[in-house]
Amino acid sequence: MKKLFTLFFFLTNVVLIACSDSNSVSSQDPTQDPISELSSSSSLIQSSSDNWGGYPPCDVEPMYSNEWPRDFGVTSSLKNLTAYGSNLGCKINLNMNSATLLAKKGDGWDTIGTTATTATLAYESPIEETWEYTADFSNLDTPDSLPDGEYKLVWGSGKSLTTSFSLKRHFHKVELTTGWDDYFEEIWTSINIDRDVSDPHVEQRGFLYNPREDKKYPLECGIGGSSWNLSCRIDDKLDSSLNDGIYEFQWEAFLPKAFPDYQTYSDILDAKFDHDEDLKWSYAIDSLGNFKEGIVGTKLKQEVLLDRTAPKILDVSKSAYSVIFDGTNRNRDFVVDAKIYDDLLGRESQIYTVSYYVRGALAHRELVDTDKDTINLNVKFSYSTQDRWEWELFLKIVVEDERSYVDSIRIENLDVLDSQKVSYNIGWVPETIPSKDYDCSKYKCVITDYLNPDLEYGEFLDKRDNQVYRTTQIGDQVWFAQNLNFETDSSFCKNNELDSCAKYGRLYTWNAAVGKSMEECPYDSACYLTDSAKNEAPVRGACPEGWHVPAFEEVYALKDYITEHYDQQYDRWGSRFLKSQHGWPEGIASNETGLSVIAAPYRFVYPNGETDFWHRSETSFWLSDGYLTFHNDDRFRVTTRGNNYAAVFEFWGGRDEFPQFGVEEKTDAYPIRCIKD
Repeated sequence: MKKLFTLFFFLTNVVLIACSDSNSVSSQDPTQDPISELSSSSSLIQSSSDNWGGYPPCDVEPMYSNEWPRDFGVTSSLKNLTAYGSNLGCKINLNMNSATLLAKKGDGWDTIGTTATTATLAYESPIEETWEYTADFSNLDTPDSLPDGEYKLVWGSGKSLTTSFSLKRHFHKVELTTGWDDYFEEIWTSINIDRDVSDPHVEQRGFLYNPREDKKYPLECGIGGSSWNLSCRIDDKLDSSLNDGIYEFQWEAFLPKAFPDYQTYSDILDAKFDHDEDLKWSYAIDSLGNFKEGIVGTKLKQEVLLDRTAPKILDVSKSAYSVIFDGTNRNRDFVVDAKIYDDLLGRESQIYTVSYYVRGALAHRELVDTDKDTINLNVKFSYSTQDRWEWELFLKIVVEDERSYVDSIRIENLDVLDSQKVSYNIGWVPETIPSKDYDCSKYKCVITDYLNPDLEYGEFLDKRDNQVYRTTQIGDQVWFAQNLNFETDSSFCKNNELDSCAKYGRLYTWNAAVGKSMEECPYDSACYLTDSAKNEAPVRGACPEGWHVPAFEEVYALKDYITEHYDQQYDRWGSRFLKSQHGWPEGIASNETGLSVIAAPYRFVYPNGETDFWHRSETSFWLSDGYLTFHNDDRFRVTTRGNNYAAVFEFWGGRDEFPQFGVEEKTDAYPIRCIKD
C-alpha cells in the first residue's frame, strides 16, 4: 500500500449572529435545523489535551456555520484522507462520523462505499475549535483496484462537507509524436502529455546521453501549448561541440501534487527555494535512479542520431555519353559510375536522392537506399533536347541525404562512347600526326590536333614562311585541312598569342584576306573582285601561290559533293562530314572528308573603335565575294547588308546544316581556308 497522503482542506468560517437566548441559534440558511448536540456526545471524537497557544479551553456556546468551501487536489493513495473543519463555538457536533467515497461517471457520480471517520480536535481557542477528520478507504482499493480519475468525499450526513480530488497513481499518458528530429543541427523533440487530471503541474527534466563517454548532457525542456507539448533542445555551445553519432534521449517526470506527504515536501521546497532542482528530485528518485515508492512518475528513452555531415562524392570513374541527332532532337544516352561515402553512424540504412543535370537542366533523378557507408552508383539515363546552341555541355551530379545535406560535382570533360561523337574541350590534345615529307624541327608544322588520324593527308610547304600545311581532297577540290597562318598587315592572333595562331590560324580583315589595301578597296565601296559563276580568275589574297580564297560557288560545289556522296539530307547533316571531332561542343561529327573545321576565335571592332576577341562555338571563313547574288534557296542564311559587309561561310556548334552563309563587317577579322587553283 502506498504511503500516507494527506489532503488539507481549509474551510473558512461564516460568522453567524447569536441571539441573546443561549439556547437559540441564528443561521443564514433558515431551512437548516440547528445542531444542538455537543461534539463530546460522539464516541468518535477524540479530545485534544493541548490548550493551543496557551489559551484556556473554548467556553463559548456552540454556534453553527452553514457553508463549507471545496478544495481540489491530487492524491496517489486512499489511505487516511484528511480534512479540517473549523467552527465558531465549542464542542459542536458536525455529524462527521462517516464519509462516503464517490467516483465520477459521465455527468453523475457512483457511490464506491462508506467508512467511519475519526475526529480529532486539532486546535482550540477561547472562542473556536478546529477539527481534523480522517477517513481510510484503502480497504475499498485493494490492490489499487480503483482507476485514476475524478472522485469526491462526502463527509458526514445532512449539511455535509464535500471534497473533490483526483486519484492519480499512474503518470499521464505520454506519446512521442514527432520523435527526435535526427536531421537538424538543433536537437529538439516534442511529446504529447495526456491531460487527464485537473492539475497539469509536473516536474520534468531531459538529458542527452552519450554511451561512448557514459556522460549525460542536460537539455532545456519546457511544457507549453494547449496540447501540453514538451520541447527539449540542447545548448547551442554544447551542440556545436558534440561529435556525430548515436545518442540516447532520456526524459523523466513526476507529479509533485501526488507526492506522499505533499505538505512536508512543499514546505521543504519553500524553505530551500523552489529552483533547487537537485533537492526536488532527491525526494522522487533514489540512489539507483528509480522512482521512490508512491511517486507517480515516468521515464522515456529513445535512441537518436546526431549527423551533420554531408555525403561526399569520392570519385567519378566514368562519365560518358553518346548522341543521335534526328534532325530535330539530340537524344543522348549517359553512363555514369561514381562512388559516394557517408558514415551511417549506427543507422541501418539511409536514403539518398541523386540528381543528374545536363547543362543545368534536370535530366534524371533516383532514390538510393543503402545499408553501406560506401555507395557505388552505376546509372544509365537518356536525355533529349532541341537546343541547338550547346557549346557548354556539362554534367552535374548532386547527392542529397535525408537531412538535406548536399554534395555535388560538375563534370565538363565528358567521354565520348564512339568515334562519331565529339566532346567540347579545346585543351584536349590527341596524338599529333607526324609529317611524312618535312622535318618539323626545321619547318613550322601547323598543329595537327584536329585532323582525322584515319585519313591520309597531303602536305604543302608555304615557302613564304616555311609553314607546312596538311591538305585534303574532296571530290575535284583540294582544300587546306588547317586554317591559314601567314602573317600579313591587318592579321591578328587572339590576344597576340602565337600559340593561338599555331592552333587556329591568323585572323584577317576582309581586305587582308583578299589582298587589297584600303586605297584599293575602301570599306564603303562594293569592291567588285570576281564573279566565280562566270569562271573569272580566283582571288589569291593572303593564300600562297597556286591557292586562293574560296568563292561562293566553290563552297556550293562542296555542298553538292557532300549531298551526293554522304547523305541526302545535306541541309541537316552536311557539316558533320567537315567538322573536326574535337574542339566543338557536343554534336555529331565524323570529319570523313578530312576538312577538319574547328571552332575558332574572331576579332571584332566596337562602334567606338575598340577591339576584342571572342571564341565561341562557331567559326566563319571569308569568301572572296564582296557581296552575293545567290540561288533562291531559303534554307541558306544569306543577306546583303551594305558595302561595308562581305560574305562568309559558317559552321556552328550544335548545328549540322551545311552550307550556311552570312555576311560580316569587313573590319572584323576571321580565319581563311585556302582552296587549290
